[in-house]
Amino acid sequence: MLVSRRLYLLVRPRSPEKAPRFTHLRWARVFAEKSGRLEESILRFLKIEHTAMEMFLVYESQALDPNVKRHRLGGPRVP
Repeated sequence: MLVSRRLYLLVRPRSPEKAPRFTHLRWARVFAEKSGRLEESILRFLKIEHTAMEMFLVYESQALDPNVKRHRLGGPRVP
């Protein structure tokens, strides 16, 4: 959120006449959609590489719903 806010405060003043159209909700959506590109740029700049296996493990851990006993609509229950 810190990076998003900092970039927002840099982008908005570049077009003072359009500034009111840079709404927080729209900015949040655009930032979230494009944050992967930003991350790649930062990692490349820092010369940090991540493997496909590292990405797989991140996806696997983040996609797992922490609410084990939640009733799911339209799908099987997780034991």
